[in-house]
Amino acid sequence: MLKNSFLISTISCCIILCSFSQLYGKEIKKTYANKEHIELKAILGSCKVIKSEDDNIHINLIYSFKDEEFHPDFSENDEKLSLGEKFSTKSPTGESLWIISIPVNTKINFKSGTGNFSADGVESDIKVETGTGQITINEVSGNFDVSTGTGMIEIKDIVVEGKSKFNSGTGSVSVTLARSSDHDLSINSGTGNATLDYQGNPLIGLFKFGAIQNRGRIISPVKFENEYKIPNGNLYNEIKTFRIDSKDEPRINIITGTGLVKLIK
Repeated sequence: MLKNSFLISTISCCIILCSFSQLYGKEIKKTYANKEHIELKAILGSCKVIKSEDDNIHINLIYSFKDEEFHPDFSENDEKLSLGEKFSTKSPTGESLWIISIPVNTKINFKSGTGNFSADGVESDIKVETGTGQITINEVSGNFDVSTGTGMIEIKDIVVEGKSKFNSGTGSVSVTLARSSDHDLSINSGTGNATLDYQGNPLIGLFKFGAIQNRGRIISPVKFENEYKIPNGNLYNEIKTFRIDSKDEPRINIITGTGLVKLIK
């Protein structure tokens, strides 16, 4: 399955490189020795992370901004590779995509005002902050700290290896686990749906669900042990919980404001 995923990811990357190169017309390629950490501060750009075919980090930056306006930044030390975008105009016209190929256990930290983020088939701790971008992560093992202001978050077949959280202000958040989580997991949406799918893996720990009373909905395949309300301005938040085998860990929180909260076994 992983071999097929890697092959599909590699083919997809080649297609993306060709299509974006033809569309944008400009490309920068760089290769670096493996680092512990990669940080990308992209003002407008998007990022795609895939598995490296060797022990090096490979950067493909594809863009359509004018060269006199767009100034990509590349800097490194022994442990960290820092990437970034700078503009010499307040209203640049164009797009940029950073395709980053990483070896195992290279940490990724991505920030962007409007850019999207995706990761496929890697083993990496991932931290993402984007204002309006969408986030998609597929078959990744690691710790996750993922947030977007208005975008959707779609997470499929992940292995959670540390305390992780997924948060969207207005977009829906969907998380599917490749195996049960032994670590705290938080899934939140302000106005969208928040869904957690175990795909038949065992439920473990203390599960907490939340939604604004009469504004959001909560669906669970397991009967709740406790139900209570807490004040939220002029409204109330409805909280429901249950434990599996009387265990209080890990703590699994699925919260929405006005959307649907749903747990799937």
